[in-house]
Amino acid sequence: MRRVTLPPRADWQAQVERLGFAFHSIDGATYWDESVAYAFTLEEIERDIEAPTEAIEQLCFAFIDKALGDEAILTRLAIPHAQWDFIRSSWQRGDRNLYGRLDLAYDGRGSAKLLEYNADTPTALFESAVVQWDWLEQAMALGTLPRGSDQFNSLHERLIAAFAGLRDPSPFRLHLSSVQNSNEDKGTVDYLMDCAKQAGLDARFSYVEEIGLLPTAASATAPTSRSRPCSNSTLGNGCSASAMPMHWQAHGASSSSRPGRRSSPTRACSPASGRWSLAIPTCCRPSSKAIRAARRSRPAACENRSIRARGPTSP
Repeated sequence: MRRVTLPPRADWQAQVERLGFAFHSIDGATYWDESVAYAFTLEEIERDIEAPTEAIEQLCFAFIDKALGDEAILTRLAIPHAQWDFIRSSWQRGDRNLYGRLDLAYDGRGSAKLLEYNADTPTALFESAVVQWDWLEQAMALGTLPRGSDQFNSLHERLIAAFAGLRDPSPFRLHLSSVQNSNEDKGTVDYLMDCAKQAGLDARFSYVEEIGLLPTAASATAPTSRSRPCSNSTLGNGCSASAMPMHWQAHGASSSSRPGRRSSPTRACSPASGRWSLAIPTCCRPSSKAIRAARRSRPAACENRSIRARGPTSP
């Protein structure tokens, strides 16, 4: 693994804003940083990052299975008793999870280590799946990165595939929500809604503050100021799980998640062992047209890959 200093694009703000990435700078400080990237060998990606990510996810699943059979663990986790049967039924049915983010520490010497698993409201998704890939393609076109550079990232395609799996056996309506006054949360949920629509779902959005209990069952009026929010999660029940590890991350611990088992497509598209590949890390509503345009082209070597995504990671 190498830390590589690179020149940012001269118009990088305009380039990311055209994709709908509004929070590239927060409180006057740069969030999306193109001045540094990390380079990895294929062996480091597969042995030190991908393999531990898979192992950690399987440990999480094993723990869920154990916890659901042990009321003492559920109590220690402070899961409301009224939800225990609901969670057990969902687990026993095999309800699909969607995505999560593993925050990993990696120094290039041994396997990555888990810092935290974010599966409730994991952000860094839009910039990882779309903005970073757009940066990679432009960096190669400008000569900042060598031709043939790649990213370990298939978030976009895998999210759409995961949403498509939720569609069966009948048409599926998905409600998504976020808190008001947060560009990052709103941008993440807007991106998820775009992926869901591409997968054929009827996706709808409401702010959490707009969700509540009506004064009476027969009332058709909007929730009053006394109404209590039903949830503070960006996703509805049943949507929590994993996506995939990114390739690099600038100024921060690696993030990773994966929605499902991968049929090892990396080898065909990653630089050969010994060469290195680069990527950079880093929401107002993303433009669907801009998103699709940013992800339309792919390296010729990847044309036959069934699932291939592009995206960055966040700092």
